[in-house]
Amino acid sequence: MPYRMDPERGYTRSTAQLSRSMLNNPLRDFLRDLAVRDRVTSFWDFKDIDDVNDFTMAQTQTSTNFTSVADQVGVLQATTANTTTASVSMVTKQAWGGNSNVTWEARFKLNTVATTFIIEGGLVDAAPATGASFVTDIDTAGATAASFSGTNGTVFGIWNNQTHTGLAFASIGSFTSQTVATTLLTTGFTTPVADTYITAKIQLLTDPDETSKTKAYLWVNGKLRAQHAAAAGAVNGATNLFGWFYLQTVAAAVKIPTIDYMRLSQDRFALGAASE
Repeated sequence: MPYRMDPERGYTRSTAQLSRSMLNNPLRDFLRDLAVRDRVTSFWDFKDIDDVNDFTMAQTQTSTNFTSVADQVGVLQATTANTTTASVSMVTKQAWGGNSNVTWEARFKLNTVATTFIIEGGLVDAAPATGASFVTDIDTAGATAASFSGTNGTVFGIWNNQTHTGLAFASIGSFTSQTVATTLLTTGFTTPVADTYITAKIQLLTDPDETSKTKAYLWVNGKLRAQHAAAAGAVNGATNLFGWFYLQTVAAAVKIPTIDYMRLSQDRFALGAASE
């Protein structure tokens, strides 16, 4: 094979190498999470039955926790009890850092969208009490901290037991001057279709001179749908955050959520310190 020297400056598989080689073209974005010198990534494709060990599972009212499906390689499924307010949830055991520009992404579907239900996912400061959702009231006028069961985090969701029955994005921050931000989507993607996959991604971004003032962005099916970027930030990036997914029946009806994959990634160095 021909002799080829490593890059003259910087590390291989680093963000600096991508910057020098590709500037800001789409291929750089595609390869971002492969720059392992500067980016830490966990991708759960759920084809390994041990993947569930990275999550704490919970259920109420004799529902069945998320588990691998024997005849469907690469998915997790859960089944709720046929009762009101039955729930299933999963939260990562490993903490992630908002100040390190963490990304949460998942591809999932629901077997039926008939009857009322709650489904949410994203980044939370801790799993709510068993059976509880992170957001408790999405469309109260002038939403406050009382609309959340946690004090710091950001989630997308559908809480169709509320006045607003479509997709929404909600953030709460625990840093100085951070309040509550909610976006109720009324155009574009607003409601799911039964047994049809949805891909949602939440990206947190923190400028190097704005520790803790972390902005939050939501993509659904590849399109930017909402952003929470107040001057004080939407989320306190200095606190631990955990990947979260939750479903509640609300009305009595069996619900079967299927998760195809979940991905979390963040900068290896807080605030995205540059490679040398």
